Amino acid sequence: MLKQPTPERVINIIWFSVASSFCWPLSTYSSRTRILVYKVLQIISVINACMLFLALLYSIYVHSDNIIIVSESICLVLRVIEEMIDYIKEAQQYEREIFCKNISRCSVFYGSSMACMYLTAAAFSFGPAILPVSFPCEAEYPFRVNYMPVNVIIYIHQSILSFQCAAHMCVSIFGASLLWYTAARFECLAIELKKTTNIRMLIVCIKKQLHLWRYAEEVINNFRFVVLYAIVISTIVLTLCGITLIIDSPLVVRMRFIVICLTVLTEIYIYTWPADYMKDMVNRVLLLIRKEVIM
Repeated sequence: MLKQPTPERVINIIWFSVASSFCWPLSTYSSRTRILVYKVLQIISVINACMLFLALLYSIYVHSDNIIIVSESICLVLRVIEEMIDYIKEAQQYEREIFCKNISRCSVFYGSSMACMYLTAAAFSFGPAILPVSFPCEAEYPFRVNYMPVNVIIYIHQSILSFQCAAHMCVSIFGASLLWYTAARFECLAIELKKTTNIRMLIVCIKKQLHLWRYAEEVINNFRFVVLYAIVISTIVLTLCGITLIIDSPLVVRMRFIVICLTVLTEIYIYTWPADYMKDMVNRVLLLIRKEVIM
């Protein structure tokens, strides 16, 4: 039987899944040297993506009927993440039980999604070994690529980008984990409200509710445009995939686009599930506060 992951272990797994995207901010106690190295790696990551993006633009110019979209996103405010980590470290037993309950509820789905994203990246990287293509991405270069040194360099570059794109897809799991955490905090607050016996305890709970409300707003504001971006990109990708599936294309190509469709739909569901649950927990807390005030 698999061991139930702890909240700390889940945070470490999510950090590892988005590590190559360099969107997880450093601790406020990091040294200047570490911050400088991290900034340099972020710049290299952007340059790495832009190198392929230029090749893809040239490919669109050469093949106007073949559009490939490479997406990349985001960085979160450090305080939101640090508050989550600090709260989990100091959580009481009943709070940890709520966190573990939510983890057991969604760990299979999110773990499978994370694995599928990296398996998809691996499939694209090793595609040239079994498919009649030269590189993982159908990009065109304005120079010769059919001799060994250049061919190997381009293949390694695009393979790294495939896994980097998988890490960017896992950013959605990163955002979902913050939404699940916020929803769990509201659930813990609901339990505290049920235990209130006097006006002082109620005032303390209301102060916690206001603080948690501000925290939830910070999480939502940080991911508002990321979710919008994901919806827009998913709509465009689904439209292009639909066109590809309608026209006469090889079965292998259709299978690849079906996988892409499932991936972008999964990314949207990754956000909607915790968002709906958090909405339910917020309404539950507000209802309990109204009941306590009326009584």
